[in-house]
Amino acid sequence: MAGVAKCLRCRLSSDFRVLRTENHSKSATALTQTVGHKLEKMKILTKIGIDKIKFGMTRPEIEKIIGKPNRIIIDSVDDNELIWEYTDQKIRLTFYQSEGDRLGYIRSSNMNLTINDSKVIDCKIIDVAKQFETKLESWEKEEYDFFTTYFLERDWLTLKVEYERVTNIELGVPFKNNDEYQWPI
Repeated sequence: MAGVAKCLRCRLSSDFRVLRTENHSKSATALTQTVGHKLEKMKILTKIGIDKIKFGMTRPEIEKIIGKPNRIIIDSVDDNELIWEYTDQKIRLTFYQSEGDRLGYIRSSNMNLTINDSKVIDCKIIDVAKQFETKLESWEKEEYDFFTTYFLERDWLTLKVEYERVTNIELGVPFKNNDEYQWPI
């Protein structure tokens, strides 16, 4: 894995610094850079992205919108996935290298996330589900020891919930069929 980090560092830029290289089987390789612009709005656009950040965008397109990430992570399970992390915005953007290095997945716990002008993070799951115009019972529910996830397949969206309140949202580019993504751009 150290070879992968070195190769990636050379491919992306010489100003990256390896943060963590030990125990690669359990952790991702992380690289850091300085941060650029901040996101002002965090409106969730199901099947599209979050405001100006849209599925299918490339890393240079994202960088023009919100600047360089604080950290770049190579997924330890799938080295096809490159994750850009923005700490101030509390957002992680996953690029699928096998799909032309396009944005395919977004994770966020930003307090400014909204759907239909209603806040999402730290709101009751029952209220958030209503904003997606679905009953909570229609979401796929998985319970873990300390949290629960609710997945809405039609929007390829997951809500992580603790104490009956949403703590994190994940959304991905939906599938057109079993082999193709439905890229909005």
